[in-house]
Amino acid sequence: MLHIVRYICCVILLLSVTACASLDAEFSDTRDPYEDLNRHIYAFNETLDQYMLRPLSRGYQQIVPTPVNQSISHFFNNLNSLTTFLNSLLQNKPDVAGQTAVRFALNSTAGLAGLLDVATPLGWPQYQEDFAQTLGVWGIQSGPYLVLPVLGPGSIRSLAGRLTDWWTEPLNVLPNEAPKYALRGLGLIDQRADLLPLDRLVDQALDPYSFVRDAYLQRQASVVRDGAGIAPDDWDDDL
Repeated sequence: MLHIVRYICCVILLLSVTACASLDAEFSDTRDPYEDLNRHIYAFNETLDQYMLRPLSRGYQQIVPTPVNQSISHFFNNLNSLTTFLNSLLQNKPDVAGQTAVRFALNSTAGLAGLLDVATPLGWPQYQEDFAQTLGVWGIQSGPYLVLPVLGPGSIRSLAGRLTDWWTEPLNVLPNEAPKYALRGLGLIDQRADLLPLDRLVDQALDPYSFVRDAYLQRQASVVRDGAGIAPDDWDDDL
């Protein structure tokens, strides 16, 4: 229940933020109407990342052997198969749902609960589908760009997607809270460690905030279109 309460608080915060930010009549970017507020939250997130997540992720990479690190990543990728399977069905992609089901079965058995990725070499590729993408496929507009405290770049649509995806996490079936949140913490550090190579790109950008924003918006538009490219002129149509 703790994660539900936490996300409800995020929704309340977002509604308050939207109400306050709407008072500002001059915006520098139609894709990012709350840029001033977003930049403040981005700075907070960067401070949190610099002094906590990034050091933990670097230490994690140095301490954990590469094969073990890869196995942990495979484990969490396998857990995400349920979310991908359900959203593939909701997006009317039965072929992706079927391949994901086979992939999950192979990695959960021959792959030792997902610690090994035996499906990819056998020709069963990995897909990633979530409810935010499903809403986009259904024609739901993403809404304004928002930087969420701790959660990072997002939008109203992505927040609704995250809330829904929480309910499909296999970790929710664990009876005890301690191992559940321990695994979630491990997954967060593992995911952040995988993104460490991208830090240099962000740090070298003239405006890191704009760099992250533009990359996020392009990626979100692309995944809704199954990887198809999108021109900057199309951004306004998707927001």
